[in-house]
Amino acid sequence: MLVNSFSLNLLLTKVYQSRFAYVASLFLLTLQRSPVFLHLGKLQQALGRPLIQMSRAAAPLAVFLGGTHAVTGATAVVPAGTSAAPADATVGEEFTWAFRVVGETAASYSVLGLPAGLTKSDVVSRGVSSFGGIPEEAGTFEIDIIGWRGRTEGGSATPTYTLILNVDGGEPPAITTQLTGGEFDLGSSTTLEVGVTGRGLHYRWLKDGQEIPSSSTPFIDETTEHRVLVPIGVVDDTWRTATDFDDSSWIAGAGGIGYDRVADQAFAPHIQTDLEAVSFRRNATALVRVPFTLTEADLQRANELKLRIQYDAGYVAYLNGARVSDANAPATLKWKSLATLEHGRDLATEFVDIDLAEHLASLKTGTNLLAIQALNRGARGTDFLINAELIGTRNTDAPALSLPAITTADAGAYSVEVSNATGSVLSETTTISLPQNTSPFTTWQTEKLTAVSSQDLAAPTADADGDGISNLLEYYYGTNPTQATTDVAPSAILTRTEVQDLLELRFSRANVAGVTPVFEMSSDLSVDSWQPMQSGIDGVVITHSDQESIVQIPANTGAQFVRLTLTLAD
Repeated sequence: MLVNSFSLNLLLTKVYQSRFAYVASLFLLTLQRSPVFLHLGKLQQALGRPLIQMSRAAAPLAVFLGGTHAVTGATAVVPAGTSAAPADATVGEEFTWAFRVVGETAASYSVLGLPAGLTKSDVVSRGVSSFGGIPEEAGTFEIDIIGWRGRTEGGSATPTYTLILNVDGGEPPAITTQLTGGEFDLGSSTTLEVGVTGRGLHYRWLKDGQEIPSSSTPFIDETTEHRVLVPIGVVDDTWRTATDFDDSSWIAGAGGIGYDRVADQAFAPHIQTDLEAVSFRRNATALVRVPFTLTEADLQRANELKLRIQYDAGYVAYLNGARVSDANAPATLKWKSLATLEHGRDLATEFVDIDLAEHLASLKTGTNLLAIQALNRGARGTDFLINAELIGTRNTDAPALSLPAITTADAGAYSVEVSNATGSVLSETTTISLPQNTSPFTTWQTEKLTAVSSQDLAAPTADADGDGISNLLEYYYGTNPTQATTDVAPSAILTRTEVQDLLELRFSRANVAGVTPVFEMSSDLSVDSWQPMQSGIDGVVITHSDQESIVQIPANTGAQFVRLTLTLAD
């Protein structure tokens, strides 16, 4: 019976406007209520999944089983398959509603008024489409559906079909497992996690009563250096997989890549690396390598990853060698491949956001590689553009909150509010604390130097950034120990008084604790000749403030050398 109804319905689509359509459709409407269809529904429920999958991709199949709901000769939108009107859904549960046009075939649809969590799908086959997803809000919604003969919601349109969708909020959330905190060493990691029952859940994390917002970190942005090659022959595939690939002869730059020979210069503001001289009339392909460095904290805090890309006219992107995204690319890539389709100038300068969360696990501490093969429509194309950003996001709307490389800023009282469309519940409060005997310098050291490649480079006397200033001095100066500093040299001023001339030395400093500055003097720089200077002895005056230390010495003492040494408090 099921096979016959399928065949008959398929036949009806071919003779839809014939004199047999009315009788055949009436027969199918009766058939829908037959024991065969009723038992099919029960079997689907028993299996926990439909035999005819009503997903966005397979919605057209359902319309054949559903039959023709109305044949009036007029053009109108009607439910398809087992979709009913009005429709019922539940927050947090998968939902799909299929539809089609009778009277003609629709090439596109407008679907207006969808609640959060539901999206419209494309027309899949024979004018059948659907909307669906997981509803995030409860209520009664009027959804207007219009069928269009044109592919981009243009051409002739059907009258508006209004569907009443009732979304039930389901059960309110209930906490089953509370948060667990504790005392943690600086630089250690933990994760706070709550166990909750309920559907359509949202999470709002609080620290000391203040919301912890989601945050994003640009792993790659317009300042990240890249290397570009317009190939003149085959290039070894390791260009897109190996971080140590030799690209020293490639073009160096940052930001957008391409050229623009069009009068309006729409691409020009987005291009920092111009390829016209090496690409136009030579090759439509450009190879791009963008190495970037991540710390352990970067990896632990990010629970979402997004590629943002501008392109004209196509590309293939690889993350640490894995193909993660493409557009308008041929099935087989070559060193001189072309884009398969155009990507209009009005679209090319708009960033397309691509979810790469499933590839987070492929990232690693240290050097990573985003590689892109950019594709133009032809070597004589008048414009060309590729520009990419990679964004790591710490999304706090989640049941777990990661605290990697704990700093003093992480200490506090934590709780989480869990809500859905029906209600909300607040967890118990837990505390993250640090040992009480942690010195200020150790705290700074942990916060600033956790990401260096070895513990030796984090030592007080080490020079992590190679600028000639030790980590301990960087702490005293208030500078960044992982970024070369050039503006902290002391200044010298000769001051004349009625009594004597004074040489005034000024040393910058930050308002830091746990370290004692000691100024020493030598006449010949030999190891044993350095002697501590004391204020009030031999005409020396030493004063300190939160911004600087000032040393005054008589100018008639002959050639002298002065140095600053630091002593850590016990």
